[in-house]
Amino acid sequence: MRSNLFRQRLDVFTMWSTAVRTVSTRLSEDLYRKYRQFYLVTDIRQMVIGLAVIGLVTAVFYYSDYLLFGFSGLFYLLLALRLILVAATATVIVLLLKAVTRPAAFDLVVLAYGICVVCICIYIGWTRPGSYVQYVALDVAIVAAIYLFFTCRRLIKTALALLLTVGDLIIIGLLKDPVGIVVWNVTLISFLLANVIGLLFALRIEAFRRRRFLDILDEENMRNELVRMASIDELTGIWNRRKFLDLAENEAERYTRYQRPYSLMMIDLDFFKTVNDRFGHLSGDTALRQFAEIVRGQIRGMDIFGRLGGEEFGIVLPETGIQEALALGERICKTLYSTDIKISDGRSVRITSSIGLAEACPAYKTLDDVISAADTALYRAKEKGRNCMEVATGEAAQAQLDM
Repeated sequence: MRSNLFRQRLDVFTMWSTAVRTVSTRLSEDLYRKYRQFYLVTDIRQMVIGLAVIGLVTAVFYYSDYLLFGFSGLFYLLLALRLILVAATATVIVLLLKAVTRPAAFDLVVLAYGICVVCICIYIGWTRPGSYVQYVALDVAIVAAIYLFFTCRRLIKTALALLLTVGDLIIIGLLKDPVGIVVWNVTLISFLLANVIGLLFALRIEAFRRRRFLDILDEENMRNELVRMASIDELTGIWNRRKFLDLAENEAERYTRYQRPYSLMMIDLDFFKTVNDRFGHLSGDTALRQFAEIVRGQIRGMDIFGRLGGEEFGIVLPETGIQEALALGERICKTLYSTDIKISDGRSVRITSSIGLAEACPAYKTLDDVISAADTALYRAKEKGRNCMEVATGEAAQAQLDM
């Protein structure tokens, strides 16, 4: 017997400790807003079910008013209140389904409706005859329903449930005929259990929902990270070859459809193999990262910068003609030439680059055409002695097309 009592006390302690852990585990404000927005549609659906139940029960109990008061003025007043509550329920359901798109608005609608329900329930209890306290059973069920179906902030649902509880207890204790100690104890314990069990159940549900939300968020972050890793060059942090070509193809399609201009720049670091041979590949990797930072400091946010392999890079310049692209290429060459690249042990090197530049035009319609033209210009820059830029012109290719 003692062991069973110990187990019961242990179960109660476990329930309360779980509730305390749930309350103490809080999401950040920004994460909490995302959590509420994530569950908003589900919360609205559950709230609509609860509202429909409350509206149906409210309408049905008009018959008890008739049995108590007959066709009196008080009966018609209570009937009007019940019809108002039913109309308010229908209005709130429509608002929740069509107009509410933010958790803050959802909480406000639920709070206003909840205050209306609680006040009407308290008033109905006050109108009952002094010796009639059986209506409390319905209010206890409403308290439990608030915890179960009101999917708003925990503070709101707790406040509404306690408001109804305290209101009913005040009416029974002060305004009704004296009731026996047994009836009073049963009433008090019923409300206490409805609040405690309802709150614990609400806390458990909320804890489960938060864990599920965080799990989904972790999975989404993991997927995004995998996508990022599949698109980013691990060494330099810019686009890798595949992602660069995908984004460049989008610009080529915009040119084909809407004749929106773009230019493409191929960059190759001059004699970069000597850096690896003299200082080691780790120093070479450091130099590549610093080169990527230099270029990122020169280009726009809309420009597409990627590593095509080794020490070869590409830049797609949307909405950019050949003259603007030429100015950018010259800035990159000058900035790189005048910058000391820190490698290791306080040492630094100077590196240069050769650049080939091409603009999409009738002679270079497809992305492959533009890349090929820029690549050819790049090799001309290398043949001219490197540390310079060559521009591909479509005149020769256009002449061949005209022939």
